[in-house]
Parts: sequence; C-alpha cells; structure tokens
Amino acid sequence: MHAINIPLLRQFILTRTFSKRTQFVRKYPTTIFSGFYAPLAAPYLEGQQGIYYCHTPPRFVYGERDFFLSTVPAVARPLLNSFINWYAPQFKKTLPHIQTFVANSKNVQERIKNFLHRDSTIVYPPCDTEQYHNAESQGYYLSMGRLDPLKRIDVIINAFKEMPTKNLVITSSGPSEEQLKKLATDCDNIKFVGQLSEKQLQKAIAESIATIYIPKQEDFGMCAIESMAAGKPVIVAAEGGLLETVTDGETGIFTPANPQGKDIIEAVNSLSASKATCMKTACLDRATQFDTSVFVNAMKRLILER
Repeated sequence: MHAINIPLLRQFILTRTFSKRTQFVRKYPTTIFSGFYAPLAAPYLEGQQGIYYCHTPPRFVYGERDFFLSTVPAVARPLLNSFINWYAPQFKKTLPHIQTFVANSKNVQERIKNFLHRDSTIVYPPCDTEQYHNAESQGYYLSMGRLDPLKRIDVIINAFKEMPTKNLVITSSGPSEEQLKKLATDCDNIKFVGQLSEKQLQKAIAESIATIYIPKQEDFGMCAIESMAAGKPVIVAAEGGLLETVTDGETGIFTPANPQGKDIIEAVNSLSASKATCMKTACLDRATQFDTSVFVNAMKRLILER
C-alpha cells in the first residue's frame, strides 16, 4: 500500500526481478503469490496451480491513484505517474495465469471483484496470538498505525489536544512523522516513541488502556487483532475490514466512518480503564479466531480442494 514511499528505482527493480528471474516457479505443483509484485511471476506457470493471496489490488493503480500522486512532491509526480502507467498493464496481464484468488477480508473481496473482476475466497491473515499478553494499564491509549495520511493519526492527535488529562502514546513511523510531531508540539499528554521491536510493541499494547485505529477503508487491520490478542479493546472507524474483526461494545468501540476529533473524544470518554478491563475476555476470545493455526488450516484446505 505504501510502496510508492520507497524510491521508484527500487520499485522498478522489484518488478523486473519478479517478472524476469522467477522461472523456478515451474518446478512446483502449487505457487502462492502475495504482494503487489509477486504475481508478475505467474506467467511462468505451465499448468501448475497458481494462488494469489491478495491483501488488496494495488491502490495506487486501482481506486486511489490521485491520492498517491498527491502524496509526493509535484516535481516527482510525472515520474510516479509514468511508473504506474508502466506497471498497471504488467500486473493486469498476469491475472489470467492465476486460477485462485484469496482475499484477506470481505472488504478486499469486494475490491477484487470490482477492479479485477474475479471471484475469491476469504482467508483472514494470521496473528500469532500466543506472543501477546495482558498487563495492568499504565494509563494511556495507544496508536500504532503507520504515520501517513491514510491512517488519520492527525485526527487522533487533535482529539487528545482537547483532552489534556488523557494520555496518548504513538508508535510507528512514516512520511507524516515530522508534520504530526509538529501538530502535537507542547502537548505533554502526547508521546511519540518511534518504531518499536516486536517485544516492545507487545509490551506497549499490554500496558495500554485500549488502542485507537481509525484508518481510511483499511483492507483488514492487523493492529486491531494484535490489540485484542492482548486483551485490549480497540477504538476503530466503522469502515473497511475493521467491521469484520471488531465487535462494537464487546471488543471495542466504533466511531462513525471518516471520524472527526469529536468522535474520538466521545469514544475515549466512553472507554474508561475499568470498562476496558471488562472487555478483556471477549477480546481474547475474538482474537483466537484469527490465530495462525486457523490461517494454516484454511489455506491447507483450499490447496487440497483445488
């Protein structure tokens, strides 16, 4: 989704690598492709089974091209536009070589149907739920979405600027980091902790009151699963794949789609530490439905049925 944030030369090299140096797929009876560039190897299949585990049709080609162009400096837009114009037909011509499409959510299943005109089976992504643990709250709400416009971190910050007695911890990094830090200047209740290791992130989730995740039309939303795996409820925007994973009032709180600051304030005020603790068991139970073992079994069945 954020591929264009990496230098375009690297993107071009990746596309050429997958399209020119992957003849080895012919050796295997089944190949599973995942990601934007892996399907470029599909034309090398010679009757073998090809399965595309799709997290989303590339958004910078399908549906949000203008948005992604707007995120780069004006001087770089013609180059990015040229890359998209070159990549789009390369991606499209691989699709007839793939027999089976697997979507990571109902939301993505609809995008596959709308943009690629293919049917798909839903298999939710895996979360190693045993790696997460629950701990006593240390009095903060946690945002762990990538720092870019699609994750709406600015909306969360603006809400907490109006709630000086509520604490917000922001993890991760991204192209909007400097802008977001500037937005939170002089806010003692908002803390940026940067990109954390897996263990550090697990600890940060475990010690939060709850997490907040309100991205624009998220494909699936692994952050919500990780939060619930630690027994912590999630404040989410009622849109995208999050509608499939979080249960309003049981494992989290829904804000309206495209939430504004007032919606975040209302949700935070309604989700106290004591109420969050009462949701612990429901969160843990819900997370098990997305455990790695569930994913592996579903993919095994899908492969054997073909």
